[in-house]
Amino acid sequence: LKVGLNNIMSKELYETKQFKIVTGEEIIAEVVQWNMDDEQEVVLRKAMKLVLGERAEDNFRYYSFRPWMVYQESPNDFIILNASHIVGIAQPVDSLMYQYHDALKGMLEVFQSRQESVKSGGMGDTNELTQQLRDALDEFEDNDDNVVPFIDPKKLH
Repeated sequence: LKVGLNNIMSKELYETKQFKIVTGEEIIAEVVQWNMDDEQEVVLRKAMKLVLGERAEDNFRYYSFRPWMVYQESPNDFIILNASHIVGIAQPVDSLMYQYHDALKGMLEVFQSRQESVKSGGMGDTNELTQQLRDALDEFEDNDDNVVPFIDPKKLH
């Protein structure tokens, strides 16, 4: 099977599965490649984790989706999952698939917004930001006003 960018964008190419992993997290993702006999890796994309929420006043439970890994929001971002960390695999029910696709639209919008921000220079110069952070850290380290001595060097304990 030859996979090109046109095939990667195809909805029919990859199957979507729900995973329960050893950390207790539940993930829904497209499986790009299952692990082979001698491999421990499962290749995924569009991985979203299910997050449980609960309203305290009436104990109403609900689930929402979040990207499983930070900044892995593009349809072209592939994630490798160690197969030995998978506890269970299921076919998501139709209502969950509907919500998953809706969440993917939101994730793609976030990705595109970030891309536009980077292209327009809205993220700033990374080197300049790094230097500002270093300067602030140096200033903080040079300021001894908030340091409390624990041991008086003039006393022998």
